[in-house]
Amino acid sequence: MLASSSLLKLTTVFWNNFSGPQTLELRDYVLRYLANRTARLPPLVRDQLIQTMCRITKLGWYGDPGHREICASVTLLLKVGRNDVCCVVLCFAVLLCIAC
Repeated sequence: MLASSSLLKLTTVFWNNFSGPQTLELRDYVLRYLANRTARLPPLVRDQLIQTMCRITKLGWYGDPGHREICASVTLLLKVGRNDVCCVVLCFAVLLCIAC
């Protein structure tokens, strides 16, 4: 839990220290982590990671065009077909809409 909340704070506070490719790499890592481990994560950690992914996408939306391609990555998660992963995708979509 501490790691997920710290990751959220660090990406927000030190956003300008990351390059565009680094932010994309971090976002994709969090997305893959959620896809592979959602069933085993405590709900609070899962929610923090979803929020981190949303924050990275929001902050990078205008800075790097790669952040706008998140829909393709999230669509791949839906093809997994597991309920827990679909829940993550739904939470991500809702948070992203609220953030914009």
